[in-house]
This record gives sequence, C-alpha cells and structure tokens, in this order.
Amino acid sequence: MPSAIEQLSLPESLSTLKFMLLFFFILHLVPMNLIVGGSVFTLISAGAKDPNSNQYKLGRLLSGYIYKAGIFVFAGIVVPAVLVLLIYWNTIPFSQILGSIVLYTAFFLLLSGQIGCYHIRKKWDSPERFLSLIPGIIMLLFLLLGLLYSYNFPVMLRPETWSGYLEGSISAIPRFSDLSLYTGYLHFVISAVAISGLWVMIIGARGKSGSDDWSKWAVQYGGKMFMHATFLNLVIGIAYVISLPGEQMRYFFGANPMATHSLSTSILLTAIAIIVIFKARNSENNLTLVYTGSGIMLLVILLMTVIRQQF
Repeated sequence: MPSAIEQLSLPESLSTLKFMLLFFFILHLVPMNLIVGGSVFTLISAGAKDPNSNQYKLGRLLSGYIYKAGIFVFAGIVVPAVLVLLIYWNTIPFSQILGSIVLYTAFFLLLSGQIGCYHIRKKWDSPERFLSLIPGIIMLLFLLLGLLYSYNFPVMLRPETWSGYLEGSISAIPRFSDLSLYTGYLHFVISAVAISGLWVMIIGARGKSGSDDWSKWAVQYGGKMFMHATFLNLVIGIAYVISLPGEQMRYFFGANPMATHSLSTSILLTAIAIIVIFKARNSENNLTLVYTGSGIMLLVILLMTVIRQQF
C-alpha cells in the first residue's frame, strides 16, 4: 500500500507544512476552546434574571466575547488554507477537501452559532431579552462542532477512511462502538470549560470589566471552574489513553518517546498550573499569577498538539 505522502504526491520534505500545521492549529484551537467552553458559561449565566447579579454580568460580557472569538476561529480556518493552497496548490487535492460535506457542516455549525451569539449579545439587556432556549441551542451547535474536531483522532487511526472523509461520505465517521470517540470528545469539551475558566479569571483579574467586587468574584468563579474541570479531565484523559487501540496506546508508554515525554510533561505542567491558579484565587494581586497559570496551560495545549501529530 502506498504511503499517504505518495498518495498525495507531496514532496519528501514536509518541514514547512508541518510547521504551518502546528502553528495555525494552535492559533485556531485556542479560540475554538473559548467558544465551546464560553457557550457553556453563557448558558449558565442566561438563567440569571437580576441585572445586578455577578452571573448576569458575566453572561453579558461573554456573549460579546464569544462572538469575537468565533471570528478568530474563522480566520484560523481561512488563512492557513489560503497559504497552504498557495504553496502546495499542485499537490494537495483541494477540490476534494473543499467539496467535503464534513467541511460544509463545520462552517454551517460555526456560522449558526455566530448568528446566535450576535443575537443574544444585542438582546442581553433588552426588556424582552431572548428566549432562554437560544443559549442552549448555541451551546449545542458549538458542542456538535467540537464533535467534528474530536473524531479527527479516530479518523487518523483509520487510514482506510481517508478517501471517504475527503468525499464527505458517511463511511468516514468512526465506529460508534469505538470507546476512544467518546472519551476523546469528553476530553475536548472539559478542556474547553477549563480554558474558558482561565479566560474568566483573566477578565476578572484585569479589573476593567466591572467593579472590584465583580472582578474578585470572576477570579474565584473562573478559578473554581478551571480546577474542577482540570481534575475531571485528568481522569478522562487517562481513560482516553487506555481506550486507544493497543498499538497507539503503547505510544504513551515508551513505544513513541515523543508521545510519552509530551504526555508526561503535560501532566506535570498541568499540576503546576493548578497550584498557581489556586494561589491566584487566594491572592490580592493575582494578575501575574493568572497570566502565569494561563501561560503554562498554553504550553500544555502545545504539547497536546505535538501528541496529536504522533498519530
């Protein structure tokens, strides 16, 4: 069977393509986490009716921020696609990729969620406000979008489905009996909640979006959500590794040094981030600590991206 490189007629040196893949994927993944996790926070806040409550103010802020983050998600798709097209226009089957039903579905979900965010951010302080069902629909749209992301792992583990994926065939969807599909998806969603918790902490620690009392509440609330989600995600992450096919699971236990070291380092850095964020929640001057913890988690995302490339 010819290799993937031979099938796509790619040049032997893929260093430029790999760098672009890692760089732009990270730039795309961060706002993607924010819109998915932020939609969960917004749904929680949508139930607050008192305009003076902390939860109400958080929802009003996030409804606008999520919309802006969605714009970066779009940019994270279009910009690298254009650059790769300019460099590899004669080697990568762009006509098949652009004709994929999967790609159209992702754009439809993202655009629909953006329209919903635009609506609620305009209506948040309106006397009639909006139907409480709308934030739930927005969250569902972004969660479905996240499902498309999470099943990329199973697709990479099943090369025989790649042609179907390019054609938009239903055969490209992983087997629903594959446990790694569910654990991988849960890992993505809980990670998005954790990252969005840090986002709320940064908003509060900067002290530019509300009173001192609200800022302190936001730091406490965001930190609590981050820590709870991260502890839960450590368990889900272990379950995900165990649920992988035997050969891929062994990658993380010495068979692939890069994957093993990246996983071990990411766990260590996550533990350090938890300690830093815990201190930030109990500190008066917490902006530096919040930025430090967020920076550490950005390194974890980078390592997770490196792990993703091992498949």
